[in-house]
This record gives sequence, structure tokens and C-alpha cells, in this order.
Amino acid sequence: MQENPQKTKVLFIITKSNFGGAQHYVYDLARELPQEKFEVVLVCGGAGALVEKLAATKIRTILVPSLVRDVSLFRDLASFFALWKLFRTERPNVVHLNSAKASGLGALAARFAGIPNIVFTAHGWAFNEDRSFFSRGAIKLLSWLTVMLAHKTIAVSAAVRHDTQSWPFISNKVTTVRNGIEGVSFLSREEAREKLHLPLDSFVVGTIAELHPNKGLAYAIEAVATLTSKNPDVY
Repeated sequence: MQENPQKTKVLFIITKSNFGGAQHYVYDLARELPQEKFEVVLVCGGAGALVEKLAATKIRTILVPSLVRDVSLFRDLASFFALWKLFRTERPNVVHLNSAKASGLGALAARFAGIPNIVFTAHGWAFNEDRSFFSRGAIKLLSWLTVMLAHKTIAVSAAVRHDTQSWPFISNKVTTVRNGIEGVSFLSREEAREKLHLPLDSFVVGTIAELHPNKGLAYAIEAVATLTSKNPDVY
């Protein structure tokens, strides 16, 4: 009788452990990989909702307390060495990087640790945020270095990939793979309006997003306020 082949160990690395879009993406991938073929481990900087949800599925979690979103030389150096040591101890087949801070530090640490497969998923680019010119330039350089250090980069949309088209030496390293979602049961337009207590003949504008400045919801609120002052049927 042939023995089962050794499982492929995948370490998912992400900075924050809340349950925003990137965390939901990691949760779906980690949860759906066949357990008979893959050993999955989550590495992150906090014990938030993502950790709690994965714990319910018996997926092992390793916390790196120094891994935070804000820039801190001391903490970033501590995170780099913690990740390098972790990669040397765990010896994963694949390191899958998510979010800017964890991806930059993780890609460099994984290279030094000799990890054979480094995958970076770009959910969006921090250099598109409202920052100073020099800050955006520095972040763009670090983003390019992350793509260079990774063996393959996944862009979650054509727009994310388009932002990399002018970058040198990476033309074959970035691939667009859109997020998969489970089946959704939609209400009819009339049923949805009734659920939301909206007039059936109203013009409705909606969005689904994390309440975070990067989503630009403040601009949406201002725009809708302008619309509703002239068009009371807009909700």
C-alpha cells in the first residue's frame, strides 16, 4: 500500500487580524485548502477576528506581536528577524504574503530563509492613498521590491495589475486572479427595498466596504448629501 505523500505546508502571512477584505481572502483560502494535502498555518500581528475564526476550524495560528501596520524601525526589525526565525523553524513549502507591511518584511525574510515558493497577493497599493509625494514614492519603491523578491504576485483586479505596468523587470511576475466568492442568494429589488424600508420608486446608491479612510466613504457621503439636497428621491 502506497503511503500518503507529505503534506504541502503553507504559511499565510498578514499584518492585521481584523476581518477586512484581505483577511477574508486569507480566511477563505486557508479554510478551503484540502486538509489531506495541505498543512496551513496563519502568521499575523494580533489576535483579532481572523484568528478567532480560523481557530474554530482548527487552523494553527502564530502571533508576531511586533508586526503592526504603522512604520516603526525597532518593531519592523524585530518583525523581520521573527519572521526569518519562524521560516527557518517551520520550513514551509509556500509562504503566501498579504498586506503591505507583512509582505515586504516577509518576502525579504523568506528569501534569506531560502523558502522555495514565495507568493504575494496585492489587494491594493498603499501609494495610491492620500499621502505626501515623497511618501508615495518611497512606498512605490518598496512595493516594487516586494514584487521583485516574491516568485509570483497575484493582483486581485486588472486595476491593481495596471499600476505595475511601468515597473521594470516584473512583466512576467504579476498575474490577475480575481477573488472568488461563495454563491449568493439575492433578493428581488422590491424585497430589498422593503427590507431596508425604502420607497419602491426610490433611486438607491449603495456600497459594501470596511469603515476605513482608504475606502473614500467620506467622499461618498459628501456626494450623496449634494445629490439628496436637489433630488429627494435619492437614498
